[in-house]
Amino acid sequence: KAEDGIRDRSPSRGLGDVYKRQILIRIESASTPVSEYLFSKSVNKLKVLDRGLTTELIYGVLRQRKLLDWYLSSLIIRPLNKVDNEVMTALRLGAYQILFLSRIPDRAAVHQSVELLRKIGQHIAAGGMVNAVLRKVNKVNFDRACKKLSQHLSNSLSILYSHPEWLVNRWINRWGLLPTRDLLKHNNLVPPVHFRSNSPELASIRIGQLLEREGINVGCLLYTSPSPRDGLLSR
Repeated sequence: KAEDGIRDRSPSRGLGDVYKRQILIRIESASTPVSEYLFSKSVNKLKVLDRGLTTELIYGVLRQRKLLDWYLSSLIIRPLNKVDNEVMTALRLGAYQILFLSRIPDRAAVHQSVELLRKIGQHIAAGGMVNAVLRKVNKVNFDRACKKLSQHLSNSLSILYSHPEWLVNRWINRWGLLPTRDLLKHNNLVPPVHFRSNSPELASIRIGQLLEREGINVGCLLYTSPSPRDGLLSR
């Protein structure tokens, strides 16, 4: 779980309503790359912890979207394609926080998702639906459901690791089942952050000391190509 920089939050201490709305719009819209949004002026105005949570929510929901939809479909009576996009995204955001971010209380995730819909003008019934569905979201039941997915079938692997089934089939045909499964697992990992000093006056040891002073755990790396140079890896 990628929880660095995320602390416990009460419902009143979640992301500001403006930024929650922007998260909703960006996840549903393919018109602007997510990375451009994350480096926008509006996100830069957020506190460090809120920027970390914004990044985690956006990338996390996108990374686990197919799995989230599969699980949510078991809790919603109507087909997901009949649910409004804004409501569906609020459900994904709330479910992701409950299932993958253990430091955020469930009640806060539910409250923030309902408030998001209220602030963007959704009918009160939409908030009621989101509230009812997210209160059913349960980490224990989610884990049990995931264990029932076969590790040997492409459609199950597609759901479990949120990859297109056609791509899973292509990889299985090219490399076999076990290498494909390992690749899918690895492809869903949150990539580590690397640092390298471009100043001869700032050695990696000093950078490490500055980062660890901020609560970031780092380790040293040695890059051997194109020329030996040291670096840091955030753990």
